[in-house]
Amino acid sequence: MRGKKYMRKPYLLRYLVVIISMALNGLGVSLMRISCLGTDPFNSMNYSFSEAFHVSLGLVVIAVSCILLLLSFFTMKSSLGFGTVANMLLLGTSADLWTSLITTAAGHEFSYTGMEQLPFRLLLACMGILCMIFFNSFYISADLGMSPYDALGFIVEKLSGKLPFQWARIL
Repeated sequence: MRGKKYMRKPYLLRYLVVIISMALNGLGVSLMRISCLGTDPFNSMNYSFSEAFHVSLGLVVIAVSCILLLLSFFTMKSSLGFGTVANMLLLGTSADLWTSLITTAAGHEFSYTGMEQLPFRLLLACMGILCMIFFNSFYISADLGMSPYDALGFIVEKLSGKLPFQWARIL
């Protein structure tokens, strides 16, 4: 079989890696949310929509991802795959599940303001960031499609013809 070495892994294992990494990536998002110190830009936007419309994060991630998926479908079909759908369906719903499990285990909701319990909050945020880095690397290495949000930078680069990806990603 020709191609990259990691592409020779059995497909079933790669699908399993994507599912598990998305479920555990949700833990990272949840820990960052519970820390009340912020999350990544995409999930910050989704949390804002979630609060504004009084719906779960999972539902918002699915809705926003569907819109981005349509854009990807018409401009960059090659970026779509099983990983695209798994990210769309599992990231937000697993973050909701992890948040529910953690708050139930703690016995209370987490809502910090100011400098209250800052060392604990920093620990939660760092654990969340490390979870996201670690499990995103597995998701990416499975090479089964990129998330609708990640495809956006490539789409802007492709449509503009001049704007490099690193700048398109920031926009």
